Amino acid sequence: MELYKIGVLSLAKNLLVLGVVFGFIYGGISFLLLLISGIAGVMPSLQAFVGGLISWVGLTIGGAITGFVVGAIAALVFNFITDKIGGIEIDIK
Repeated sequence: MELYKIGVLSLAKNLLVLGVVFGFIYGGISFLLLLISGIAGVMPSLQAFVGGLISWVGLTIGGAITGFVVGAIAALVFNFITDKIGGIEIDIK
């Protein structure tokens, strides 16, 4: 069995979900680090809290957008290349 085509929208949606998950995790880590810096007095607490929330939301949305775009481009490139040189052999049991 050979794989010749990948659904562009299918791969893009799956990578969008992965981007949201990883963006949420990285955003949460960023939020905690900024919160700790506010507690430690490195920066004002309110500024650290608001900055942490903005980074959490921004990284989650950015991960979603990046995942979707990268998934769509990867599927388009894969489909173009497999038209020229052939598919990828897959053994499914």
